[in-house]
Amino acid sequence: MAPSLTVGDAGELIASCQILGINHAPGYPLFSLFGKIFLSIIPIGDIAYKINLMSAFWGAATVFVLYNTLKNQTHSKIAFLSSLFFAFSFSMVRSSVQTEVFTLNAFFCSVVIYLMLKKPDLCLISFLFGLGLGNHHTLILMVPAILYLLVKQKSIRFVFSFSRFLTLSLLFILGFSIYIYLPVRSVKNPGFDVGNPETLSKTLRVIRRADYGTLQLTVGEKEKYTLPVLAMQAKRVFNGLSHQFGVPGMFLILIGFYHFFKTRTQEAVFISLIYLFSVPFFIFLGNLPFNPETEGILDRFYVMGNIPLCFMIFHGAVFFKTKKFLKALNYFLIPLSIAIVIILNYANYNWRNYFLAHDYGKNILKSIKPNSVLFMDGGDDTFYSTGYFKFAKKERTDVALYDRGAVVFRSPYGDDFRRLSKESKEERRKKTESEISKSKTVYFSTFNKDIMSPAKVEAAGILYTTQEKQNLFYFYSLRNIFENFSDYRSRGLQPIYFYLESLFKKNPVNHYDYLMARWPDIIWLRANVKIELAQEAFKNFQENKMREAKNIYEKIISFYPEDAPSMVNLGAIHEKLGDDRKALELYAKAMETDAQNINAYFNAAVIYWKRADWSNVVYYFGKVLERDPKNDQAKRYIQMARQNILQNQ
Repeated sequence: MAPSLTVGDAGELIASCQILGINHAPGYPLFSLFGKIFLSIIPIGDIAYKINLMSAFWGAATVFVLYNTLKNQTHSKIAFLSSLFFAFSFSMVRSSVQTEVFTLNAFFCSVVIYLMLKKPDLCLISFLFGLGLGNHHTLILMVPAILYLLVKQKSIRFVFSFSRFLTLSLLFILGFSIYIYLPVRSVKNPGFDVGNPETLSKTLRVIRRADYGTLQLTVGEKEKYTLPVLAMQAKRVFNGLSHQFGVPGMFLILIGFYHFFKTRTQEAVFISLIYLFSVPFFIFLGNLPFNPETEGILDRFYVMGNIPLCFMIFHGAVFFKTKKFLKALNYFLIPLSIAIVIILNYANYNWRNYFLAHDYGKNILKSIKPNSVLFMDGGDDTFYSTGYFKFAKKERTDVALYDRGAVVFRSPYGDDFRRLSKESKEERRKKTESEISKSKTVYFSTFNKDIMSPAKVEAAGILYTTQEKQNLFYFYSLRNIFENFSDYRSRGLQPIYFYLESLFKKNPVNHYDYLMARWPDIIWLRANVKIELAQEAFKNFQENKMREAKNIYEKIISFYPEDAPSMVNLGAIHEKLGDDRKALELYAKAMETDAQNINAYFNAAVIYWKRADWSNVVYYFGKVLERDPKNDQAKRYIQMARQNILQNQ
């Protein structure tokens, strides 16, 4: 288990348990209240350690409930081994060793399954279901399975009796009323008060996750629903299954699926519906793009889906037990499968010495002078790690924390800021930050060096400031930055130090080779290295240092093989160096990579103009006009080329 806060939402969740704050939508009130209880009763460890321990507790409690559910179907030894298999599934362990809401969600899911497979106590289930939604909304994905089982058990008549329906509804509302926590705590203005839900409308906005698009998993662009995309999402589901249980586990799941449906059809459909809605349906609904960052986002959402898969593993083992010649294999196969999963994933499970996020928050606050202001330009790890130290640990309370999106912390930009257009928001930011900088030392957590343009900011370690430039890297704690982490968030945090320190070097270009070799999948790093290299190459080009510019553009293309603009620029340099053949090769490659790149066609036409190859001039200027019919230069030159063709005839 991690000893302190980890990447992602952990800092916010931990701090909100301590200060009874409001987390990001939907607020997670039940988690915060349970966390406050754990902080009060656990006698050892600091705040983060205790809340990490709570995640481990709910993970263990889920395994306990699952074991008892399976044991009710006889075969207690197989139930033990199967629940142990679930305990060591990848996402279950990862969520149990750090602060996450997903083990508590899994606990409620397992309890509802346990109660439904007994003679259902619908009153208790209704209350617990409403209460569980006070932790995580994905519990709602169990509803189709619950309705199916009620119909098959003929309990649906009980539900639709008016008096019974009213009773169940009131019990559900009683559990769901945990959300009263949001306005009650918000009026106290805790450090984390996301959405400021002091009114009914704001409370409902947080509960329904309006800032995320309600049914959307994250903010940002989604894939379009096409057959190829749906096929790739199906492949993602399959890969996720393999990642959780390994190949032996998938074999047991397949056998168990057959045996479960053959012997207990009604229960098998119920359990299968829970899996289908909590994993495949959820992934298809989210329809996230295919990159390492979104894979990291989805990983934790497999926890709930792993519970029904554990039933399949159980029945796969029961199938072997029914076959005399395979009976001995049964008690060998499952322990071996568990051992394989543990061995393969142990390095990813073990976060006992994880201090990456802890040190990052500490290092940010180390960089800031007393009584200063920190504006954060995005990044959960920045928001939540600094907020944890300030609000939960009461460290650096002299520093004012603001996020430039005005979502996480109290906004200095005005109450109407969130309703402004993108351009108006940026104007308001600059005006507000400029005013504050007149009386306070202002720092920025950003990759944008022009954040206060036309005013200048200077690097201050891993931050930027309105004051003098400061190299603070010698004062930082840098535990874990050379370790190999598999999760995207940790990998995304590590290169921040290397990237920002390179800005203090005389020749930062040489440092990017290491960065891109070590973290080629990190989206923010790829984007920023590309910007830095392009700026350096263009600077050399303007200073007529063609060889230096050529080397940098070649480096850019080696890092970004699909970067058509860099191919065009490199082609232009080869033209200046007198190598038109190489220039044409690069222009052709740019056209192939990006058929809409006008500059590639235009530059090719210019080379053919020098060669008096008028037919090619007409062809390439024609391609320019296809993409930009209003291009006056292309119109003029293509007409002149056509005249030259006529004259030569």
